[in-house]
Amino acid sequence: MTAGDTTGTTRVIVDELQKNGYPVGLVKIRVFRPFPDEDVVNALKGAKKVLVLDRNISFGHSGIFFQEVKSALYNRAEYIPMWGFVTGLGGRDSTYRCGDLSRGWVVEM
Repeated sequence: MTAGDTTGTTRVIVDELQKNGYPVGLVKIRVFRPFPDEDVVNALKGAKKVLVLDRNISFGHSGIFFQEVKSALYNRAEYIPMWGFVTGLGGRDSTYRCGDLSRGWVVEM
């Protein structure tokens, strides 16, 4: 899951993984408030694991976007393992290399 300009780079990586036979997908969040809980739950039905890429962080916790997604999926009938990655802090670009590192988490786990 991504939001904003991180989606472009992530889409390239997802397309590459799909061409190599990996069953992956991409969900882009367009509106953060009010957070679309039910839309997120519906978009992730059948997902085996979720990787959330954040461009912000709540120190002592994780990315704010990750926390919202985790909250939306809390107490649902099906448990979905989730990982949050923070990328592009301080205005830095979220590059293919950043996505390449997180891709290993998705494919290997």
